[in-house]
Amino acid sequence: MYGKWLAVRPQFDKLFGNPEVAAEAFLSYVQDNKFLPCVFIGHKDHWASAISYSIKGETGYTLWGSGDRNSTSGIIARYQDTYVKTEGSKYLPSNERILVAILRITGLGVIGFGLVTDVETDAIRNFVGWREEDKFWVTRFRIKVFWLHESIRKNFSGNDAWQGDSVELEGINTQANNCYTRDNQKAINSVKQFISLKKDEIKATLEFYASLSPEIPNI
Repeated sequence: MYGKWLAVRPQFDKLFGNPEVAAEAFLSYVQDNKFLPCVFIGHKDHWASAISYSIKGETGYTLWGSGDRNSTSGIIARYQDTYVKTEGSKYLPSNERILVAILRITGLGVIGFGLVTDVETDAIRNFVGWREEDKFWVTRFRIKVFWLHESIRKNFSGNDAWQGDSVELEGINTQANNCYTRDNQKAINSVKQFISLKKDEIKATLEFYASLSPEIPNI
């Protein structure tokens, strides 16, 4: 992607600090209900490529995409609701809330979660790890990974040993990519509860990624 040509805006700095600071900032948003939940779901081979990107490509960041008009428009709307505010005719960045993504492999379960950092519409290029047969992944989302299943951290070079949490999150449709509104309190509560169960693994995940490169890259 853009690597160090893009710098984090000051109001978001703590989310991209060292593992301890970033974990604390992320959990603070979640515990204070200052987030909107998303679920990104797909087949294992697509996720294997996306996770490989987070290790061999842009360290600590994974990608996901959508080729469906309804889910894409909903995700873009939630992104703008979360991170963009208006002042007269101006668009301004807002750090009042964050967009949290649950990463799920079909038939395996939840393998991670993270912070949605940006959404890109790209009709020119496709991510090399995704097949395009009956769908075109025209919209991509980038996610800073805050928790990755331990089985993946220990076996990232081969996905046969990967495991997931087969948890059903209330208020969440596990059949499609989607981001949810503030009105879906069931989704917010279930995602919050799940993250709280994994909170002790967040720092370990961030340290895992930090160990792969001299420093955590900027978004």
